[in-house]
Amino acid sequence: MSRLTRLLLVLLLLAGAVWAVVERPWASPPRTVVLISIDTLRPDRLGVYGNAPDVSPRIDALAKDSVVFDQVLALSPWTLPSHMTMLTGLDPVAHGVLRFGYKLSTRVTTLAESLRAAGFRTAAFTDGGFVHHGFGFGQGFEIYRDAVNPETMVNGFARLLPEALEWMHSTRHEDSFVFIHTFDVHSPYQVGDPEVLARFRERPAGPGPDDYLLHRFGFLHHQEQQRISEYRRLSELLRDYDAGVFEADRGVGQILDLLEESGRLEDALIIVTSDHGESFGDHGVQVGHGVALTDDQLRVPFILRLPGREGAGRRLDALADLSDLMPTVLESMQLPVPPEVQGESLLGLLRDRPRRRDSVFGLSQNTEAFFLVRDGYKFISLPALDPMMAAERHLWPTNPTGFPETAGKQYQINLSDTETITLHYDEERDPLGLRDVLPDSAQLYDRANDPLELDNLFEREPQRLKELAGRAMETYSRSERLRESLDDGQTQGVVDVHIAQTIGALGYTSAPDTQSAQDFFANLPRRIKEQLKLPWDPPDMTELDAIDRDVHLVRVAIAGGTIEPQAAGEQLQLLGSRYLSWLSHNGYPVRVAWRIADLEELASVAGVQVDVERWKGLLDASMGKPPK
Repeated sequence: MSRLTRLLLVLLLLAGAVWAVVERPWASPPRTVVLISIDTLRPDRLGVYGNAPDVSPRIDALAKDSVVFDQVLALSPWTLPSHMTMLTGLDPVAHGVLRFGYKLSTRVTTLAESLRAAGFRTAAFTDGGFVHHGFGFGQGFEIYRDAVNPETMVNGFARLLPEALEWMHSTRHEDSFVFIHTFDVHSPYQVGDPEVLARFRERPAGPGPDDYLLHRFGFLHHQEQQRISEYRRLSELLRDYDAGVFEADRGVGQILDLLEESGRLEDALIIVTSDHGESFGDHGVQVGHGVALTDDQLRVPFILRLPGREGAGRRLDALADLSDLMPTVLESMQLPVPPEVQGESLLGLLRDRPRRRDSVFGLSQNTEAFFLVRDGYKFISLPALDPMMAAERHLWPTNPTGFPETAGKQYQINLSDTETITLHYDEERDPLGLRDVLPDSAQLYDRANDPLELDNLFEREPQRLKELAGRAMETYSRSERLRESLDDGQTQGVVDVHIAQTIGALGYTSAPDTQSAQDFFANLPRRIKEQLKLPWDPPDMTELDAIDRDVHLVRVAIAGGTIEPQAAGEQLQLLGSRYLSWLSHNGYPVRVAWRIADLEELASVAGVQVDVERWKGLLDASMGKPPK
């Protein structure tokens, strides 16, 4: 072989090696897999998705070396079923872990089991609660830490990371998978590092158009439990929420630092995501999650850092969901995907393969409704629960100011094994207007032209509605058959007391929901067919909402001492007249009655007199009561 020939051969081999590194950086599978779930993290509160750059600097920096997905949806708006979807690649109907008291079938192969079978060390460090091993999350993990100190109830990265980082350091010479879950961002938002909270509270927090909703939310005991009623402005709430995001971001930074220091960052696969979003009153229902199937509660961040920084800097807006997480990891590892997995690897999008799946399907068992997204439209099925039953079970309304405390329906909420409270709410007359904002019909949204999902096309596009409803029914039926085929006969069980403790600390009732999920879902295909129920036709609240906004401005001014008593009295007098004016052409006196009582209470706080007796006389007349 001539010298020139040998030189050409060497150059060809070098070129091939360069091509393998540059064009096929995925040729070597990752030796380290890190899955970080920041519970309740809404994408738009990260800098990479549009928030201020100093809220999440470490995650934003990670995103520059990663692929960022803009349209990833959770398949359920709350923690338990959504995390189970992450770790199994199954939708919530298929894995069946839908509520307290159910656990994963041992016949389902989890991500941890697949990686452990491939020789990986596996560990999880979670904040417990609905991510407790008792639900089946421990399958495949050598170590599963989820116990919270029952005395301090401290959660978040401050508790988790020391042990998690120690484990990661001890396995730095081995192939490893670590799953880390934190409640740093979850309400109550006021809980966290005092110094971080103080720093974020120094930021301006001006008034916003939807601040008035916080006052109405204050009559929902669930919001009181999560301390939402302490806020006067949404901007104040968001400062505290962002403080939690910053704390979580700081924890992510510590994980990245350890990987870099141990030489594991370059060949690591890292995913930063969340189990669901968070509503900040987006649809007038609540601050929180778990009830609706709109994108404020379903859309999640998804940042995927691949070995060799494959695809670094790319943003993909193709529709995806959390069931795609498991097959994405397994493809990157060049491992087989279990046959039952419904999700599809996101690497196909990155590597220009045609997408096999053309829809996303999920549910909220809290309203017992499904959703399906396809061809740019989202369909949400008719809730099987009456709106007022959903309110009673998940929002816990109480009668508002000046309303008879014991009027209406009485119901009890089990806050813990030893604490029960009794609430009353007049569901028939619905003074808070909950029936106006809770879904009571099918919904259809054009996601491209209506990204906030405010314009329900339910009655205007009946054919599309029927097509998507039929597709949802077919998907449900397939998932239900899959769940039955995977059932090991032991999917119901009692779980550890630590779950109840953590759930209570997060503001939830810890009492098990005794309704059988399987009994309900067996009947759901029939319910999906019943999509032609006409929605409740609420009164036009536009003017009343405008008055509420102005009242809230006065409320904040009185509380802050920034308004003189005389000016406060004049403002309140005018606002009362405006309420009565709305009543004269809209009816619904109960909705005005509690607002008038609220004005009376504000006047008392301000130390001024208003014409309450005249207002009450007009209210009585509108309800047909004789004058006093």
